[in-house]
Amino acid sequence: MKKFISVGMLLFPSKGDQKMWLEKWDTFYSPKAIEFLKKNGQLNQRILLEKNNELIRTIVIWEYESEEAYKKCQAFHSNWSKFENNFTAKYQIFRVEEVSSWS
Repeated sequence: MKKFISVGMLLFPSKGDQKMWLEKWDTFYSPKAIEFLKKNGQLNQRILLEKNNELIRTIVIWEYESEEAYKKCQAFHSNWSKFENNFTAKYQIFRVEEVSSWS
């Protein structure tokens, strides 16, 4: 079965906005939350910070066992917007299919 992957790209106007977003991330994704996501088929999630002095961009990758697991985990992820947002960011999220990889 193919993994289901979501990729998010966020562009922040300042390092301070990025820092507030990361603090919210760390609070929202508590150990209990991560346990729920793993039980429902989320394999992992990663945050990547772009090394570019002109842009403050963050890339987030969520991997799921399947599209069904993705849908189950959205019950949790959809609560993100209910928490206070003290930061500004432009974002795009893509649902993608892995066609080639190696490790």
